Amino acid sequence: MSRNNQQLLVALEKIEEEMVSACLWGKECPDEGAFASSLPFCMDTMAFEQWLQWLFVPRFRDMILAELVLPAESNIAPMAEESYKASSTDASALIVALRAFDRLVSES
Repeated sequence: MSRNNQQLLVALEKIEEEMVSACLWGKECPDEGAFASSLPFCMDTMAFEQWLQWLFVPRFRDMILAELVLPAESNIAPMAEESYKASSTDASALIVALRAFDRLVSES
């Protein structure tokens, strides 16, 4: 596994840690229908943190472990900023972790 992919896996772990720290990590998977959304980020069926937990993190982890070609860039941090700007949840550390992930993807 490449050094960059190893760094990406560590970055995904950091995202998970920050979600747990911010009480954004859920215990129950959304129902099956929530995954059938055709909208970006499943925004009509899931909260942003659910999408991160149940789709973004697992899919990227699977792609990295399978050593598949990753997207040329990731810009997930701006979506997180938008999602949490009016929230009482302090997601600042999560956003920092997502920015780091975005940077690593762009460098791969």
